[in-house]
Amino acid sequence: MVSSGHIVVLVLSVVGCWSKTDFVLRDCASSPSTELLTVPTARVSPYPVGIPGDIAVTGNLRVNRPVTGTLKIDLQVERYVGFFWLTVPCISEVGSCTYDDGCKILSDNFNATGCPPQLKAGNFPCMCPIPAGTYSLADSHFTIPELPAILSWLAEGDYRVTVKLLDGASGQQVACQHLEGTIADPDACSGFLCSVFG
Repeated sequence: MVSSGHIVVLVLSVVGCWSKTDFVLRDCASSPSTELLTVPTARVSPYPVGIPGDIAVTGNLRVNRPVTGTLKIDLQVERYVGFFWLTVPCISEVGSCTYDDGCKILSDNFNATGCPPQLKAGNFPCMCPIPAGTYSLADSHFTIPELPAILSWLAEGDYRVTVKLLDGASGQQVACQHLEGTIADPDACSGFLCSVFG
C-alpha cells in the first residue's frame, strides 16, 4: 500500500515543490481539449526545498470534469547524474511507478483520517469523487518527512517528472503535467564529485 508519506512526496512533486531555481511546469497532454485536470500555477518557498523540511505551497488545480471511476497514474521520474538524465526506478512505490487506481490511493490514506487541515482550509478535495472546479492553496504549510534509508539518495538532485493520468477503463490519457526542478538535501555535499557520485 502507498503510505501517506509517499502521497505527500507525490503531491508535492506534482505542484513543483522541488525547485531551487525557477521551475518548469507545463501541460504535456496530447489533446488539451479533453484534459481532465491541469495545474495552471504552482509556487513553493523556501528555495531550495529540503527533504526533510517545511514548505509553503501556493497554487491552483483546475478540474474540468468530475473525477470518478478508476484513474491510473503513470509517473516518470528522471534524475540528472553526471552528464545524463537517468530514469529513477520504482522502489518501495516511489520513483517511476504506475499506480493502478489513484482514487483508491486517496481513499486508503484519507478515508479514516479525513483531508489534511491545509487542504480543508481551502476546500481542496482529497478523495474521489472530485467535483469540477478550481481549487487553490494559498501559502499552505506542509512538512516533508525524511525519506526511508533505501530512498535517501533521492533527497538531493535535479529532476524531471512527468505525471500522466489514464482512464482505467479505456487506457486513454486524460491529463499530463511535466515539471523540472531541484531537490536539496540540507546535509548533502557539494561540488563536481558529488554530482557525479551522488
